[in-house]
Amino acid sequence: MKRRGPLRRIRAATSDDLALILDSWKRSFRDSRDDGKRNDLIAWVPDHIYWPEMQARMTRLIRDAKAMCAVNDSDDGQVFGWCVFVPPNVAHYVYVKEPFRRCGLATELLAEAFGGGALSGGGAIYATHWTRHADWLKLPLRYRPSLLEQ
Repeated sequence: MKRRGPLRRIRAATSDDLALILDSWKRSFRDSRDDGKRNDLIAWVPDHIYWPEMQARMTRLIRDAKAMCAVNDSDDGQVFGWCVFVPPNVAHYVYVKEPFRRCGLATELLAEAFGGGALSGGGAIYATHWTRHADWLKLPLRYRPSLLEQ
């Protein structure tokens, strides 16, 4: 059974959201290394390499992508989650804060990001980063890290 989520709306990310997006992306991806699958190698990357290199990668990706935030319907500054993506079908990362997970926010963010196109037309969404949480989504996601270099 899906938990009932907070009253929210989806909006385009603003420059005020950038610090939150970058910080939660770096920490979330680093912490995902215990998933027993794809991110075990992250554990072997020393902190003095991981943090600056991920900061540079994410800054580059965000510069060339779009971002959407799920926010409190009555407080635009309270961000529940966000996604960074490139239309028509590349999702770099989707993040939802712990208390708001399993309420459909990630699916809503991706549906808004891709205008329902990749979700309703039977096409795949290509993810450049993968964590165990991606396995929970009932979406046509395909892991394609090679798109990071394009």
